[in-house]
Amino acid sequence: MQGPGGFPGGYGIPGGAGSRRGRRRWAGGAGGFGSRGQQSVLGLAMVLAQQAMQLEQKPPVTIVLVAAQVLFFLRPEGFGWVPPLRKGCLIPSAVLRGQWGRLLWAPWLHVDELHLFYNMSSLLWKGAQLEPRLGSAAFARLVAELALTSSALYCVAAAALAGRVPLLGAHLMRACAAGFSGVLFGLKVVLNHNTPGWSEVAGVRLPTKYVCWAELVYMQLLVPEASFMGHLCGILAGLLYVLLSSRLPLLPGGRARGSTRGGGGGGRGGGGARRGGGLSGLLGALFGGRRRRPRTYGHGTWGGAGGSAGGGGAARGSGQRWG
Repeated sequence: MQGPGGFPGGYGIPGGAGSRRGRRRWAGGAGGFGSRGQQSVLGLAMVLAQQAMQLEQKPPVTIVLVAAQVLFFLRPEGFGWVPPLRKGCLIPSAVLRGQWGRLLWAPWLHVDELHLFYNMSSLLWKGAQLEPRLGSAAFARLVAELALTSSALYCVAAAALAGRVPLLGAHLMRACAAGFSGVLFGLKVVLNHNTPGWSEVAGVRLPTKYVCWAELVYMQLLVPEASFMGHLCGILAGLLYVLLSSRLPLLPGGRARGSTRGGGGGGRGGGGARRGGGLSGLLGALFGGRRRRPRTYGHGTWGGAGGSAGGGGAARGSGQRWG
């Protein structure tokens, strides 16, 4: 499947450093936090703007998220409150020492302009499909939940492996991970989990709802320095959201899972995701909200289609992990 502007939804341009995408690892050095290449970033930002203009529907939250992450990367005057990469990336050992802000900042920071560009291109493509379907408020909540959940799962996994597989766990505990691709993998799960049909990844055909797992492996083969654990935790965060969305009772003001307005999967609530799902739905079910009987609106079918196999995100770095 093709993303906006002709870029593959899941992969970079074949060949060269530009094709390396995903949550990335960084080991320091001049190529990491040093030269920003602001002119290159502004040029790539113009390409992203052109991609956004080509969208039939302009998803406002998606566009704001893209613009915000470009600004976080450039850190112009007035953005001094945005931490530099070294102080904002996800280091599980630092989080366990009380540096909780890393859980929040790591998904929004990127190692270089190509890392940023490919992740934002993928976000535009996924957001253009999911935001109109869920509604802007629900999509914003979904992104926030995936960002926080994937970061938390990464820290939990690193701590667990440190006790059982010390060599691997110790590396993950000290690794510096950042980038939006964990969230992108989670969005792909939500987008495709109830989608019929087949897709192709690297010449292999498989059911579309399993594409994220094939891309997880393919990305690691294509970019060995990408953070396998970061991408895996993004997928698990998406599965957790889908599970909670399908199992929790309908909250006040919400809809039955999978209900659609109009036909097909393009209506709000399609694809099995609905308002009140994920962590916010869990909190609402535990601390308030009376049960309502599920209803299906319109003449659509349960479980919408419309998802397609776009990619995870861009990956870069070496020695420490980026997303």
